[in-house]
Amino acid sequence: MNPDETVGAAAKRELEEETGIQSEDLVQLFTFSKPGRDPRTWIITVAHMLVITDTSLAIRAGDDAEDAQWFAITAMKQDACIDLTLVFEDLQLSARLRQATDSEELVILENDGLAFDHAQIITMALQKLGLLD
Repeated sequence: MNPDETVGAAAKRELEEETGIQSEDLVQLFTFSKPGRDPRTWIITVAHMLVITDTSLAIRAGDDAEDAQWFAITAMKQDACIDLTLVFEDLQLSARLRQATDSEELVILENDGLAFDHAQIITMALQKLGLLD
């Protein structure tokens, strides 16, 4: 975020820089601020989401995200667990989560390839979209 922009303006700018998509339809998902969520340093993330239907959009990643790709996402709920899988060509990332019994927090039980709490962010977006009961 630049000092002269709002969170929403920063999200729109980053969306365009990383994907080439210009949109006024970004929706703020949640503010992730749990202490220690990023082991590198203290970070607060204000996550946004946007539904797009054009699967032919090419990634135009900025220099801070040179390896950006579109991933196919599969999420399946079994019992109290959610199995999340992201696939791009032969690269597969996955996580298993469960809803905490004493709160609405999603707890990561297993994580293979996703950064710190990104499985929680993706799963929360899927829930908000009604794609995961």
